[in-house]
Amino acid sequence: MASTYNQVAMSDTAALIIASNTSRKKLILRNTGTQTVFIGNDASVVDTANNANGGYPIPTDSFFYLNDYTGNIYGICASGLNSTIMLIEEEVG
Repeated sequence: MASTYNQVAMSDTAALIIASNTSRKKLILRNTGTQTVFIGNDASVVDTANNANGGYPIPTDSFFYLNDYTGNIYGICASGLNSTIMLIEEEVG
């Protein structure tokens, strides 16, 4: 398997963490920043879990694992806050 590593700065505006990849087999996200990051599959993700577009929260110093998901991942922090997501993407082949 080939692996890709990256670090993405998050703010209170939804931003692409990683683009879709049909060769992706596994994705590991880690919040290395100081604020919770909320993730979703498009730019409409918001900074709460209690909303139709609410993101899945990744608290500080936590990991999130995805297997066999090949779509986009976006992230956002609460208003006025920022954080950092580090990732490892493993691809088939």
